[in-house]
Amino acid sequence: MLHTLKPAPGSRHSSKRVGRGDSSGHGKTATRGAKGQKARTGGKRGLGQFAVRGMILRVPKKRGFTSTHPAMTAVNLARLARVFPTGIVTPRQMVKAGLVDSIRYGVKVIGSAALNQPLIVQAHGYSRTAKAALVASGGQAKVLQLRNS
Repeated sequence: MLHTLKPAPGSRHSSKRVGRGDSSGHGKTATRGAKGQKARTGGKRGLGQFAVRGMILRVPKKRGFTSTHPAMTAVNLARLARVFPTGIVTPRQMVKAGLVDSIRYGVKVIGSAALNQPLIVQAHGYSRTAKAALVASGGQAKVLQLRNS
């Protein structure tokens, strides 16, 4: 039974035999082109540095500057006051209400809205005007520490 096993058709093929005369179709230069370092025996070593240069040239160059420190997600104080008229507002509540997409890098409250009711806001950062508006209305601006992830 085992002596009848054969590889699947097309799964095995013999390697290309080069440099065996002109009539073979792979004679003379043996598919290496004409002259140059790569046409010689052992000529492919030492060309790795050119591959790195080619890789650098292929990578698209972007203008400007991209910071490695992502910015906090900003939320406007006027929108906060519209969605949450009174009470305590946390970043998770802001996400549920659709005011911010993510709280991964923190939430910063910005803007200067005139608030009618006192609002206690918990966020990772505040602009000067937003903090002043919250305190002026009798509310609080509690600063949360950002957890390192």
